[in-house]
Amino acid sequence: EAIRLVAPFVAALLASVIIAVHTIIAPPHPLRPVFPSLIILGLLILVLIRQGITVLENTKLQQEWVQAQINETALAEAKRQMELFLGVVGHELKTPLTALNLRHQLAERSLQGIQQTLAQEGHTIPKQLTLLLQQHALTHLQLLRMNRLVEDLLDVARIQEGRLLLRTAPVDLVLCVSATVEDLRQSLGDHRIKMIMAPRGQVIVLADEGRLEQVITNLLTNALKYSPDSCPVEIGVEAVHDQGRVWVRDAGPGVPEGEQQHIWERFYRVPGLEVQSGSGIGLGIGLYICKTIIEQHHGQIGVTSQPGQGATFWFTLPRLIRPLPEAAKD
Repeated sequence: EAIRLVAPFVAALLASVIIAVHTIIAPPHPLRPVFPSLIILGLLILVLIRQGITVLENTKLQQEWVQAQINETALAEAKRQMELFLGVVGHELKTPLTALNLRHQLAERSLQGIQQTLAQEGHTIPKQLTLLLQQHALTHLQLLRMNRLVEDLLDVARIQEGRLLLRTAPVDLVLCVSATVEDLRQSLGDHRIKMIMAPRGQVIVLADEGRLEQVITNLLTNALKYSPDSCPVEIGVEAVHDQGRVWVRDAGPGVPEGEQQHIWERFYRVPGLEVQSGSGIGLGIGLYICKTIIEQHHGQIGVTSQPGQGATFWFTLPRLIRPLPEAAKD
């Protein structure tokens, strides 16, 4: 910085000395001494102006850099506080949500018991009881969504703290996907899911089955959410060389190419992407959790999409060619 500041002055002084010497040794002329003096003065003024502008620019850049550092530090602290807050909220919500689920199950069983008793005794089931059971079914659906949101919050906290543990064992991806689809159909009452499966026993992976079900459920619920009610959602399992591959294809609006790298980030939601069916509730952490789970399984996850032509989310896991011995399973 010192050299950059002083160098123009040194150059101007050297030029001034050369001009002055040339003036002294040149033949005498009445106006000759005036012109070199003006030139020397002009050089010094230009150098002063240019260096003044440079100092102002450097000062402005330094201030902007300091402000950027302050903003980055503040943003990092805000993210840390937000993650801490969400983790605490997740833990605090877990207890009352569990109590709500238990009370709902007890109430539902009581209503179903009343319905069965009336049916066995030959009485007509009151319309109010049928409506009440329907309301309980809707309440159950909302409780499942709340539970999924709370579990997502807790998983984000576990990931940040490095506590997302996996309990791996040989898993048949075909059976895992089939069971997850059936559970989702029963809980959501949505039968738009079409399965395209490889034969059982051909796609065996070493994985945490519960975590894989979480990933599959997340991809399917997103696909159902962004697909119109009249369009089915496809899910498939296939063996690709030494990899097991699961893919979920929807008929939604698709993911723009510029957003495909960002959808895996925490709390990121694609702007302008409207929900086609179901609930629009979401924190933008589901795909982030899916990516973390698959990568911890030494697998890969991605998306292929064109705007207006739907999207295909997929993940691959190393396939077990031979089943592990019993000792390895433990």
